[in-house]
Amino acid sequence: MQLHDARGQRLYPTAEERRTFLAAPAPAICPVRTLRHVACLRAILALAFLGVLPSCAMLPVGWTGRQAGLASWYGPGFHGRRTASGTVYTGTALTAAHRSLPFGTLVQVTNLANGRRVVVVIDDRGPFVRGRVIDLSVAAARRLRMVRDGVVPVRIKVLRWAEEPAA
Repeated sequence: MQLHDARGQRLYPTAEERRTFLAAPAPAICPVRTLRHVACLRAILALAFLGVLPSCAMLPVGWTGRQAGLASWYGPGFHGRRTASGTVYTGTALTAAHRSLPFGTLVQVTNLANGRRVVVVIDDRGPFVRGRVIDLSVAAARRLRMVRDGVVPVRIKVLRWAEEPAA
């Protein structure tokens, strides 16, 4: 059987060259450089999935900086654990989790049930429950007087967008 290239020329003019080619070890499918590249890409995708990378905070087209929905709060079970932004959650700071707002964004949250307001900093990702728009620290929940209720209707308004990280 003769092997030819795209121009019709024989790839191995002699039988000896063909035997030499077939006896040579096959090249490695994934050289070390490619394996490192794949490992690096996987790490970046994992960080993106966890919301650690700021560029992953994608806002919907037409976002106006205002949103309404349900708010919940998270407390003692998360004390001392790292948030998606890397800060340690203590519950005493006025912080919140939002699915898409960039970390460091200042947001005013208004409890629609009683009119109370609080300004929080976005430092985590969530909530991961359908219908909820923001998860508040226990300190912020106390200011809104929603600890007993657990989930309340709120309106959120962006007061100051986070600064873009320097490249």
